[in-house]
Amino acid sequence: MADIYSPLPYNLFSKKALEVKFSGLDLSSDPSLLLVRQAEPGQHICQGLAQCLEDQRDPSKIKHTMSQLVSQRIYQIAERVCLMMFIMQQEVGRHRDG
Repeated sequence: MADIYSPLPYNLFSKKALEVKFSGLDLSSDPSLLLVRQAEPGQHICQGLAQCLEDQRDPSKIKHTMSQLVSQRIYQIAERVCLMMFIMQQEVGRHRDG
């Protein structure tokens, strides 16, 4: 399979450029999380969800904001969804190839 090269403009709050090169090899689903992380600052989805939740924790024991906890959980869910899609893609490839 031929290599496909197309730089993707990841903006990860860094001065260093990040280019992603996809080839015909098996792909990992992990780069999808970078896209989720990049979308959050503009969309404020995690912050909006956190504002909908009542925080019943003892304020003197809080280390992480509710927004941070929601963000962590959203990233965990996104990672699992990406992993499931990757596994399904592998299964389809096995069935297609015989």
